[in-house]
Amino acid sequence: MLHTVTRAYGMEENFRLSETRAVARPGHRYLLIKAWGYGFWSDVHHVLGQLLLAELTQRTPIVHWGSNSLFGDGSGGDAFRLCFEPVNALELAHLPQQLSIYPPKWTRENLADENVNKWEGQYSRNAAQFSFQRDEDLVVSDFYMTLSSLIPWIAPDSKYYGKSDDELYADLFARHLKPLPGIEARVDDFYLQHMAQRGWVAVHARGSDKVIESANLHKTNLLYFSFIDRIIELNPEIGVFLLTDAVDIHAEFSARYGERLITTPALRSDSSTGVHMQGHAGTTVGEEVLVDALLAARCDYFVSNQESNVSMAIASLKPWPRGLMIILGEKTFAQTIFSAPLTQGSRGR
Repeated sequence: MLHTVTRAYGMEENFRLSETRAVARPGHRYLLIKAWGYGFWSDVHHVLGQLLLAELTQRTPIVHWGSNSLFGDGSGGDAFRLCFEPVNALELAHLPQQLSIYPPKWTRENLADENVNKWEGQYSRNAAQFSFQRDEDLVVSDFYMTLSSLIPWIAPDSKYYGKSDDELYADLFARHLKPLPGIEARVDDFYLQHMAQRGWVAVHARGSDKVIESANLHKTNLLYFSFIDRIIELNPEIGVFLLTDAVDIHAEFSARYGERLITTPALRSDSSTGVHMQGHAGTTVGEEVLVDALLAARCDYFVSNQESNVSMAIASLKPWPRGLMIILGEKTFAQTIFSAPLTQGSRGR
């Protein structure tokens, strides 16, 4: 089956990816990673997958979350750098003026534009496989790629061969995601003031726009309580650190767990429109979801929803001991990434 798919993409039958193999036209080869343009951790997962692709195809990555990023400051600059240390020193402006570019919907003049034939038109929804064997100086990625769509082509001589999605994401998170010192300081301050004196179970429960993608979200959310209550039974002094984008879920947890519950003062939605689609400052929303995730990674237990990029990001932020991370939900976030039409509010925090 893999051979058939490989040929359909126009590749040689036994083509495989490896960071160790010689490539045609070595030298100044770039991969421009533009913003996916939806939820914060969805965009981060997009970047990390493309960074792995850049390494396997031996291209120099340039990350640029432009004006379509929901987490920018309005300047049109790289919004990725508002939360994370850059993956390297290169920026969009550093690209040479004379470049051959793939796909040809991009030119040197429109590289700073966004959503060019993204969902419709020639070279729209471009799969990563079309980029595997390109000879052009620059390949541009503006569409989400799951790691599972990359893994089958990784060669046995690659150090990534045989690794699962979870193993690859853990490695990519550790190597490439470095929150800015100011954000780390916010995490440290909150933890020391509110969390350092006891153990915690972190709980990520989605609401608001997630109902558009997950028809059984309410059913999943009801399952949380039996797991949390059992953890409390085993650890009577433990606190509950809640991450949620929904006002009603926050109220329900507050009523149930009282003084045991803690949350950061993050923005939340009282409708089916996601927080990131309500006109709030993008930098505020991005920093809030990042701070929440970093705090969750400092907790002792984690109860999560595998249909959410937020939950799966937290799962990758540290090696959770066996039995201390509970993953609910019917599908993985990778399986649900295109499961619903893109409407206002989809692709949540």
